[in-house]
Amino acid sequence: MKTLIIALFLFLLPNPTHSTFNNNNPIRLPTANNNVTVTSDVTPVLDTDGDAVWAGRNYYITSVDIRGAPAGGVHLPPLRSTICPTRVIVSPPSTDGDRIRIWRSDFTISAIFPSTFHYFTFTDPAWGHCVNRVSWWIQYGHPSGQYFLNAGLFSLSNAGRFMIEAVQDQFLPDRNIYKLLFCPRGICYNVGRQIDNLGVMRLALTDDSPFYFMIKKA
Repeated sequence: MKTLIIALFLFLLPNPTHSTFNNNNPIRLPTANNNVTVTSDVTPVLDTDGDAVWAGRNYYITSVDIRGAPAGGVHLPPLRSTICPTRVIVSPPSTDGDRIRIWRSDFTISAIFPSTFHYFTFTDPAWGHCVNRVSWWIQYGHPSGQYFLNAGLFSLSNAGRFMIEAVQDQFLPDRNIYKLLFCPRGICYNVGRQIDNLGVMRLALTDDSPFYFMIKKA
């Protein structure tokens, strides 16, 4: 985690230091500001039915364990007040979490492809006045010192830096399994499970232990 915090701090500098890729280090992108070019032979992101995932449609992001069993979905729990919730957590096993939508960075309504930038939003806010506070973004959390996945107002510089990458699993070759990356300034970090200071299972940037998931039609 110390390595992650130092590296994210370096993103604020004019010429950040980049790490080379291995299973635990950040991934260097071929370009820092533009989508990777998608050609006709690139397979789109697929849902649990094997259909292409489309921008703007409702889905569930459901995690899986090493056996491929459901292990909870992405959830934005409502607060006991009219305050808009922000903490994105992992729902209990065998639940799908909340409905989400994935948007292409160019806002076109077409298939979602891996290795390109996307925005994520929750579909059903807890309160009506929270409808504009459902975009995913990364925020530094005190006092844990972790960078958590939160929901809030749309931010062009933060929200649109997510990528979906396919995961090749030798034990689950017939499943369409993916992981989520957050990619500021041409460097990508895994989004994985982290327990916050309240003992809640959250999603946060991590040097390892990515959050593996499938995408299910809502």
